[in-house]
This record gives sequence, C-alpha cells and structure tokens, in this order.
Amino acid sequence: MKLKSTLLCVSMAAALCACGGQGGDKSKDSAAKGSESSAPVVLNLAHSLSETHTVHQAIKRFADEVAEKTKNHVQIKIFPNAQLGNETECLEQLKNGVLPMTKVSAPGLAAIFDAYHGFGLPYLFKDTEDYY
Repeated sequence: MKLKSTLLCVSMAAALCACGGQGGDKSKDSAAKGSESSAPVVLNLAHSLSETHTVHQAIKRFADEVAEKTKNHVQIKIFPNAQLGNETECLEQLKNGVLPMTKVSAPGLAAIFDAYHGFGLPYLFKDTEDYY
C-alpha cells in the first residue's frame, strides 16, 4: 500500500510538471547542448503545519522521493508554518494557479467541495481498514 501511494504521488507530480512545461522552438544554444539535462522543475508545496509535525515529515519524505525518482528533474520546495498563507488562502492560490501544490485538511476542502463534509462526521468509519 505504501509503495502504491508513493508511486501515485510521483505520477501526480510528473503530471503536474508536464502541464507546466514550456512549448515553442528551442534556441540554438539549447539544441547545441544536446543531451545535457535542463533546469529542474520546482514545485512549491505550502501547508500550515509546523516543521515538527508528522505530516510535514511525510511531505518532506515525499519531496525527497520525488527528487530521487526523477533524478532531481522535479523538486518540491516546501513552505511550512503558513508561510504562504493559511489553508483557505493556499486553496485560493491553488485554484488560481499561483500555487502548484498544497496540503489542507478535510474541513478546509469541505469549504470548497461539499463531498468532503462527510469526512467530518463522527463514527463514519468503523476502523482504519474500513476508511481505506
């Protein structure tokens, strides 16, 4: 399960990078370089948790794995402690295309997507297995 979720995250990051690529003609300089690697794609990921929070540690590990699995072609730059805004502000930035990635809680998402209200109900799932 852990490997599947890691692969899913890496796939999502790669898809985001594909959306942000620059099209158009290549210059003579870049064509002359041939197989040299281009500059890495850096994706900002903001959240409002402290750097000691376990979720931040998981995000940091995700960023490390993305860099490792893409050979540093994709890098995740993490902004913890609400540096780029609280959850609501980060969601607005995400919706407007300013911020490529964020981590928000289910109640934060429920403010935008009604389907997430269900995750706030008590005793909705009988155990962790039922949740997944």
